[in-house]
Amino acid sequence: WTVQQREIFSLLDRALMYGRMAVARDPKNFPAWTQLGISRQNAELHGLAIEAFNQSLTLRPDQQKARFFMSLSQHGQEQYSQAEATLTDALNRSLWEDREDLDRRQDIFYNRACARSRLASSSTDGAAQLAFAEAAMVDLNSACPRADAYQLTLFVRDCESTGDLAHLAQNYPVQIAIIRERLSGTRPSV
Repeated sequence: WTVQQREIFSLLDRALMYGRMAVARDPKNFPAWTQLGISRQNAELHGLAIEAFNQSLTLRPDQQKARFFMSLSQHGQEQYSQAEATLTDALNRSLWEDREDLDRRQDIFYNRACARSRLASSSTDGAAQLAFAEAAMVDLNSACPRADAYQLTLFVRDCESTGDLAHLAQNYPVQIAIIRERLSGTRPSV
C-alpha cells in the first residue's frame, strides 16, 4: 500500500470504530446510525450500511437523509429500482434529519434522475423506457434549477458514455444541453 492508501484506510477504520462506539453508547441516536451507515458505505460494506440506515429510519421514520444514503448503496449495487423507490419515498418526506433542507431535495431529485436513467437504458419495454426517461428529465430539471459549478462537474461526468445519465444525453441532447447551460450560468435559472 502507498502512504496515501494507508492514511485513507486509517481514516476509514477510525470512522467505522467511532460509528460503532456512538451507536453502542446511544442505540436510539438516529444520526449516529446514519453516520455509521455512511462509514460502512464508504468502506463498500453496502449490506451493513443498509442495516444501519434501516435502524436510523426505525428511530426517525420521517427523515430523508438515511433514505438518500441508502439509495446510494442500492445504486452502487445496481439495484436501480430499489434506489428509485427509496428516493421517491424520501421526496415524500420534508425533513432532511430534523429540519427541512431544500438544497438536499435537489440532490434527491438528481439521484432519482440517475436511477431512472439507468432503468430507462436497461428496459426492454419501449413504453417503460420512455416513461423512465421522461420522468428522469423532469427530475433533472428540478435538480438543476440554477448555476452551480459543483453540480455541473457531476452532471458532465454523469452524461459521459458510461455515466448514469448517458441514456438521457444520447436521447435528449437538446434538453441536456439546456440543463448544462443553466448549470454553467449561461442560461437563466428556473
